[in-house]
Amino acid sequence: MSDDAVLEVTDLHVSFPGEKGRPLAAVRGLSYQVRRGETLAIVGESGSGKSVSSMAAIGLLPTNAKVTGSVRFRGRELLGLNDKEMSRIRGAGIAMVFQDPLSALTPVYRVGEAIAAAIRVHQDVTSQAAMKRAVELLELVGIPDPARRALAFPHEFSGGMRQRVMIAMAIANDPDVIIADEPTTALDVTVQAQILEVLATAKQATGAAIVLITHDLGVVAGFADRAAVMYAGRPVETAAVQELFAAPKMPYTAGLLGSLPRLDAGRGVRLRSIPGAPPSLAELGAGCPFAPRCAFAVDLCRTTEPELLEIGQGRAAACHRTGEGLDLMAGPNGDSGLTDQASGIPDTADTEPEATSDAEGVEGALAEPEAPTKSEAAAVAAPVGVAEPVLTVRDLIKHHPLTKGSIIRRRIGTVRAVDGVSLDIPAGTTLALVGESGSGKTTTVMEILRLRTPQGGSISVLGQDLEALNRGRGVRRRAQPVRAGIAAVFQDPLASLDPRLPVGDLLAEPLRTHGHGKTAGRVRELLEMVGLEASHANRFPREFSGGQRQRVAIARALALEPRLVVLDEPVSALDVSVRAGILNLLGDLQRELGLAYLFVSHDLAVVRHVADRVAVLNLGRIVEYGDADSVFEDPRHPYTRALLSAVPVPDPVVERQRERIVLPGDPPSPVVLDGDAEALRGCRFRSRCPLYAALEKPEARELCESTDPALTPVGDADRSAACHHLDAWVPALVQSGTVA
Repeated sequence: MSDDAVLEVTDLHVSFPGEKGRPLAAVRGLSYQVRRGETLAIVGESGSGKSVSSMAAIGLLPTNAKVTGSVRFRGRELLGLNDKEMSRIRGAGIAMVFQDPLSALTPVYRVGEAIAAAIRVHQDVTSQAAMKRAVELLELVGIPDPARRALAFPHEFSGGMRQRVMIAMAIANDPDVIIADEPTTALDVTVQAQILEVLATAKQATGAAIVLITHDLGVVAGFADRAAVMYAGRPVETAAVQELFAAPKMPYTAGLLGSLPRLDAGRGVRLRSIPGAPPSLAELGAGCPFAPRCAFAVDLCRTTEPELLEIGQGRAAACHRTGEGLDLMAGPNGDSGLTDQASGIPDTADTEPEATSDAEGVEGALAEPEAPTKSEAAAVAAPVGVAEPVLTVRDLIKHHPLTKGSIIRRRIGTVRAVDGVSLDIPAGTTLALVGESGSGKTTTVMEILRLRTPQGGSISVLGQDLEALNRGRGVRRRAQPVRAGIAAVFQDPLASLDPRLPVGDLLAEPLRTHGHGKTAGRVRELLEMVGLEASHANRFPREFSGGQRQRVAIARALALEPRLVVLDEPVSALDVSVRAGILNLLGDLQRELGLAYLFVSHDLAVVRHVADRVAVLNLGRIVEYGDADSVFEDPRHPYTRALLSAVPVPDPVVERQRERIVLPGDPPSPVVLDGDAEALRGCRFRSRCPLYAALEKPEARELCESTDPALTPVGDADRSAACHHLDAWVPALVQSGTVA
């Protein structure tokens, strides 16, 4: 063990009992060491063994797990210690930050009590001293009014605030190592930036080493010092972060990097998806596990698994062809590093029908070497004869009453979920709705999909005004062609597909509902359209991987040849390699069929890749609207600037030199209590607005406090923003460099 290493894992193996007596090898030979003040990132697709390795290191695996190898903390071997001995180390020497803080915090303990209890387990202090220290820790991690908030319960905190509490608990005893398991996965991009800042503060305050488990390579680029890439339970590449991103030596690493949509890339740039699916860990063959998905594989790769060999100072890779000077980012033909189904990669779903990972079964079935030019895109976006948009929304309002009381209920306020949204989508184009959780994105979508007369404002779908459509007799008959012309794809395909029906019946169901005759031919056509095979019609949804299920959901949405497809977070639950294939597919289908997309997402890097126009929502209102290139290259509203600055770029050099705006606090609630006139007065973003905080002239601040800004044209007629000070900007508000 190195003199300065605080945690060293050597040849770690973890297996679980499998079916028919075959053990499932979750981790196979993982080795790493981490020093004080250093951040090591462990990355890879779902099922690669990242989280299992961290649980093994601190003894939190179930009793049926078999763990071998070595885990040494400050020179002491941890494997083989009983739970009582490990309890002295957990929380004091090695702390853990879990992905879901709500399930990790005890719901009957106030957060201050929970932190104080963690302190008293390892330190001989009074309860008063422990509580005082808990308040100090809450203040350190940025909890406002920490003395009061220490008396609150976990359910009274937002997701980002709960994660801050977890970090405060993790650093309560000045640990030497902090293991953070996907600490930002379920958070908004602005809250993610806050949590990374808090983790950097925690590392600075304690000097601890951090083991960061994540699938977000953008976070790795800006936060980590070194990275270990895992595949099929074992490390396949380790390197310093800058070296890894600049010149990956393993095709799998190059595939992950190439499949990332980037905020600094243009719209429509084709992503390099990784074909196939990760192998079943219960049935690993003799060769390289990545060989069936690798464009560079040779016969040796299919018969012998490569060892992880050192190829430089602090650098190692597990690939038989590492020393051949292959340009993995350019690929074997100079165009694409990884091939797709058309290039001969087999469909691994045929050999693994019980696939359970979120990896994609077939990628790149519709090859497109280059993105269309702007003139070509315009030709698709405005076909001859289309005089009006596919969707027009004007001043849409959706308010929910807030009531109190169990027997006699009385109204005490209003949830202003959507508060005056207006938008248009021409045929063949994509409009993206973006914003933090609670901004009104999904509510807007659901109001459109219900095809009912809105509470306020107007909605016109395919030229049909919903108020006129729902008036008088024969509503169902008149609405049928409109319903056929609009379709939806949701975030979780497994929840939106009936598990009792095979895929063929799922695709045929909308056809039968709308009176189509023979459906077998159309089902076969739909499956081939989304890159699946006709034989897949006999499988059930559970037999597909996550990416394949999303392809089935897209095929079902296209069954009736709609003109508008609503996509509500269609790729947020997928691995990055799978996400690339779905985004490529959506782009191909739009160009081929002239579809209009309403794309809802909180991932602005994905939005940059797919959107023609962008509507930025905050508290149920659009605060910036216009051409995507214009919005991304020159954001005018302070909220848009903050959103874009918080999106990590998967390039260490770029990411560590970027300007970042960290918004204070969590997104405010859209609830307005009755009689609280002040809540509706002035700009609703001002409580978090860095520009408002920096205004020096009283009359400028008074304008923000008294008048709610309306959308104002910016530049051309297709661009607008809702801010009183569109031309003002204060460089001092921006933090330069990393969040650390």
